[in-house]
Amino acid sequence: AEYRILLTIGEFTFGSWKRYTDFLELWQFLNHPESKKFGMFGKSRISWRALKRNQHWKRCLEMKYLSKKCIRLQKFLHNFLADLTTPAPL
Repeated sequence: AEYRILLTIGEFTFGSWKRYTDFLELWQFLNHPESKKFGMFGKSRISWRALKRNQHWKRCLEMKYLSKKCIRLQKFLHNFLADLTTPAPL
């Protein structure tokens, strides 16, 4: 499955389609020892754990599951943006 990411800044809206593996790469960046050492991205880590806790062990394309997964990915990205102290990771 792919997820559409929309970002609105003022009157401009940017959109992109992302796969789960793109979110996984972002998680791996957040899980880098440097960011752990300073306690960065705490809310993002909690959101990712919630996502993984509810993940099926095999591929699931049921609408109910994908809808919940989409909401959890949205929460993860929201918390990632909230945890940022500088725009450098973007």
